Amino acid sequence: MDDQSQYLYEYQLIADGNARRVFSLLDPSFEASVRLILLSNGEQVFVQELIPDVGDFSEDELAALAEELSTLRNNGPKPEWDKMRGVLLTRLQEKYISQKFLAITSPAIPVADGMLFIVTLLSAHALGPVELLRDKDAEPVPVEFPKTLPYATLLQFIQQCVSDFHRRISLQESVLMPRDPNELIRSGGRLLMWRAILQAKPGTGEMALFDDCDALATVTYERKGLHSRLVLCRPDDSRLKYRYRLAQPVELSSRRAARKILETAKESDFCVTDAHLLYGLADIDWDQRKADPALYFVEFEGGAHWTFRRKDLDLMRVDAGRPTMPRAPLSVQQFIYDLRRRLPDIEPEVLKELFFHASLASRSGVGTIILISEGAIAEAKRLRSQSTPIVPSKIDSSVLSRLARIDGAILFDSHGVCHAFGVILDGSAKEGLGDPSRGSRFNSAVRYVESSEFNCMAVVISDDGIVNIIPEMPSVISRRALTQRIEQLSQLAHQESPSLMLFSRVIEWLDRRRFYLDQEACDVVNYCVAEINKRLEEAFRRNVEAFEPTPELDETYFVD
Repeated sequence: MDDQSQYLYEYQLIADGNARRVFSLLDPSFEASVRLILLSNGEQVFVQELIPDVGDFSEDELAALAEELSTLRNNGPKPEWDKMRGVLLTRLQEKYISQKFLAITSPAIPVADGMLFIVTLLSAHALGPVELLRDKDAEPVPVEFPKTLPYATLLQFIQQCVSDFHRRISLQESVLMPRDPNELIRSGGRLLMWRAILQAKPGTGEMALFDDCDALATVTYERKGLHSRLVLCRPDDSRLKYRYRLAQPVELSSRRAARKILETAKESDFCVTDAHLLYGLADIDWDQRKADPALYFVEFEGGAHWTFRRKDLDLMRVDAGRPTMPRAPLSVQQFIYDLRRRLPDIEPEVLKELFFHASLASRSGVGTIILISEGAIAEAKRLRSQSTPIVPSKIDSSVLSRLARIDGAILFDSHGVCHAFGVILDGSAKEGLGDPSRGSRFNSAVRYVESSEFNCMAVVISDDGIVNIIPEMPSVISRRALTQRIEQLSQLAHQESPSLMLFSRVIEWLDRRRFYLDQEACDVVNYCVAEINKRLEEAFRRNVEAFEPTPELDETYFVD
């Protein structure tokens, strides 16, 4: 391996690991990887994947791509690298969309043999509900704006890759140190708010909105946390109905003064800001929403928590300075699979009814517990002194919304019949059971479900909308995806020079999913790891804890 190849190999290995660390922090289900693609600078374009992976371009596909790019190479006196990048990106997206990955590539980077493109692949489902964010009436902008936190982080990651690449060349560094994933995600959060900034204050170069909001979330007023709302728009936006307008606008960066103004925003009112100044307090004429670009909002929720949203969609939640994915709604698939595991004889129609109740409760804005138990009749009788029993009956959504306001659980049986509300759950405290960082509602549900003599499941909705299913069970996964990873590992074990990058990627994927491997799969993985380590240089060998089967594993944890 020559010096350039060795350099590129080391670079891709570290960049690939960085990508997995960053995006798994956002969501453990996100998968990311890095590819390097080199376009030669000769008369005819030659396309080379420097470290190919399983499922990448075949030799025939690379040859066809080279032929397509060569036409651009020969159309002028110098290579049309930007156009080549566009064609390359199109072919990458066509290639990987079938594998459910989004592909994005860096600008062309000059190297000795031509131009290098750094390609990052990210799970397509990480993009989230992008279609909901398209505005046909929005003002055109000269740059691409990220619409979700993962995509904003992806753009920042690519930029950081290019910067690191140039830094290594200029400083001739032999080792590229891994980047802090949390800081990269913070930079993604800042970028995500950029469109809101430009929409509220066109032409500005300021990017401090994220940091200003994060700082304001921690400032107390008369020892109280901040519960308030900002609307980001121009101060003369026709949708605003001012309650009052400040004679002298206050800068967001003036923490104490801005905090005092924010304290006045209650119920339906919003503090108006152009991302730099606070202008006053206003209500919004929602009838005009369809005529103008959608508004952006920041909602401060106390305790250094705040949410950034557009229209009615949460884009990012920030907890103590760390951007996180917006709260996911209750998953119908996870709810149904979990309830079937706990109550195997439940009817499909009842599953739908109970999911509807749980989903409605999760959007009610109040904290409650939906408890589903095979022993609901006996439990309603046993707990009658600490609950409000009712004549067993089905209830509709309007009744459920009222019952959810009463402290305690709403008790259903496996037929979807309600037996009681306001149920104060009991249960024995055990060492290691529960979560001291969570409230009494969550922990009482954990203790009850753990000690109950009946099969049961609880859906716990906290006051701030966080939803937990108790007991917390592993999610369902694709058996096909698991089988594919084990096959990849087996192929590597039979290669004389196995790819360290692919080995790291596959074994990290499997390590996060140990629960799903039965005895046969564990034996195969353990054998393959030992064989691959024998073929790797000592410095690159992976110290992997032996895989062992999980007794609780059964077919209900697989979707195909």
